[in-house]
Amino acid sequence: MLQNIAAQFGVTFREDRLSADGQGEDVLRATATGLTFDPGFDQASLEQIAKVPPGGRHGHTEGIGDILGKNGDEYIGLVQEAVADGEGVMKYASGDVYQGSFVKGKAQGQGTYQWRNGQSFEGVWQQDQPQGKGVLKYSNGNRYEGEVQSGSPHGTGQLQYLQGDNYKGQFADGQPDGQGEFVWKVGDRYKGLWKAGQKHGDGVFTWANGDRWEGTYQSDQQTANGKLVRR
Repeated sequence: MLQNIAAQFGVTFREDRLSADGQGEDVLRATATGLTFDPGFDQASLEQIAKVPPGGRHGHTEGIGDILGKNGDEYIGLVQEAVADGEGVMKYASGDVYQGSFVKGKAQGQGTYQWRNGQSFEGVWQQDQPQGKGVLKYSNGNRYEGEVQSGSPHGTGQLQYLQGDNYKGQFADGQPDGQGEFVWKVGDRYKGLWKAGQKHGDGVFTWANGDRWEGTYQSDQQTANGKLVRR
């Protein structure tokens, strides 16, 4: 029975017994009402999940489920072989919430993760990690849109700072790295090469008054290989 299958995966099912249309089999069906999720994850999505016909293709272990993990995590949505598989919502014991697509118990495909501290990511997931394109909103108010790898900006994207600064270009391990342009709120800008978050390589720094410095940077500092051009 379902309880035995669930035990093999270390989870406990809270279930309503329903009969699949014309089959006379017991099936899982989640109860969307009465569950409360963090703000930003709308009840309409849960209700939409609950409208999916129960039973699935393989009887008892596939359909709609409400799974409570031994660690306090709770999942509501589509299940297969007693694990999250399909669209659903996972509310973690830590207070974090993920809403989106699952494959064999892991976040996979399009989804949104809301951390307890206010940070969020909406985009593509692979093997429980943000991996691909998406929007990352930091708890400090900064906003990144672009490519990510293992949850950090990596590839091409744009980072907008709360105070008004902006960087657009290449990233590696969460920092500007490669070709990119940084524009400060005061009107200054730098366009050129970056390494580990610092100006490093050939580039042009232009002040708000129009003066500019063209040359080579090393570890965020101008080198002797450059020149100042007045407006």
